[in-house]
Amino acid sequence: MENFSVAEYYREKGKTLYFGKDNTEPMRLEGLSHIIRAQMLGDAEATYLVAKLLLDGVIRSLKYDNEKYALRLMYTAHHRGYVQARAFLNYYCEKLYYEKFRNRYSEKDITGPLIGFDGKSVKIDRKGVLTPVDAVLKYENGRNILYLSVNLSIIAACEDEEYECFCSAVRRGIRMWEGEYEVFGGQKVTVTINITEDKRLYDSIYICRLDGEMADGVQKMIDRIGTDEAKKHAGNIFKARRSFANIGIGKWSVHSRKIIYIQGDDERLNDEYTVSHVVKHEFGHALGLGDLYEDKADGLTGVDSEAYEEINAYKITDKFYNLVMCDSMGVVSNNDIEMVLLAFRDNRMQLFQPFRRLKDISEALGKGN
Repeated sequence: MENFSVAEYYREKGKTLYFGKDNTEPMRLEGLSHIIRAQMLGDAEATYLVAKLLLDGVIRSLKYDNEKYALRLMYTAHHRGYVQARAFLNYYCEKLYYEKFRNRYSEKDITGPLIGFDGKSVKIDRKGVLTPVDAVLKYENGRNILYLSVNLSIIAACEDEEYECFCSAVRRGIRMWEGEYEVFGGQKVTVTINITEDKRLYDSIYICRLDGEMADGVQKMIDRIGTDEAKKHAGNIFKARRSFANIGIGKWSVHSRKIIYIQGDDERLNDEYTVSHVVKHEFGHALGLGDLYEDKADGLTGVDSEAYEEINAYKITDKFYNLVMCDSMGVVSNNDIEMVLLAFRDNRMQLFQPFRRLKDISEALGKGN
């Protein structure tokens, strides 16, 4: 019998014994041991259940901090294919964040046009034929609203039905940035995104779905015209078949050309859920945000544990956070939107960590929210 079927057997037997309404304590203990055994055999649902029991204080780890170990297991359960684990992880981290910051702002009556850290009104009016992402901040009917407009030019060599599924996933990934957020000390802002797909040469974000042949072509072009640094960077990306964003020569600006390349094996490229979340992360770069994760091959050292309280609640392990610019499946946070506002206000990329020649960390970090 294969390991998976053994793990499945122990998981189901364990659930019956542990969660049965009228089961005795010895039966529950036996059920718990079966669930743990299934988790050790690699079962995704059992891994989720063990993580949940750790967080609920039902069981304790003898070797690790309960919460840290549970979050690592929850993340493992997600990557083993148990979708509910990611939903719980997002919920848990958001809950920790709001418990930390709610009391700071709940008693304040914060109304009126958005005010930045410097005490001045935040003014954003970035639009035009040379601005791939239009951004306009308005105060309307007692609400601060950040209007983002993006025209997409989607390039994908595939059949019509597959192409439309890919386009739908791209749109969904971009819209994941919409929502209600709190920035600059608890002031509310709504982000809304208008997506068009008109034929425009300059005023567009290009989304390229790279199969093997197209990827080889892009790499050859970079090898021909790119700097040594760009060639090395591209080599690491293409070798790992990672998606990436080209957001300007040298650095991001509101006017720089923005191209998002989506690549991977056929299964990954045809998985709408995965494509949506990958686009969500790469669109963050188009909005002016740097990466949060650690990647020594690309010169990224990662953000140390406890460095900024705004992101500590989202930490899964040291230097790894359940946030969109660290993990594409992570959430878009208040802090991310605060950084987007600063990027478009100041026309400057917002960094979590130094990257190549760019050294200045975003002022959104270390300010509390």
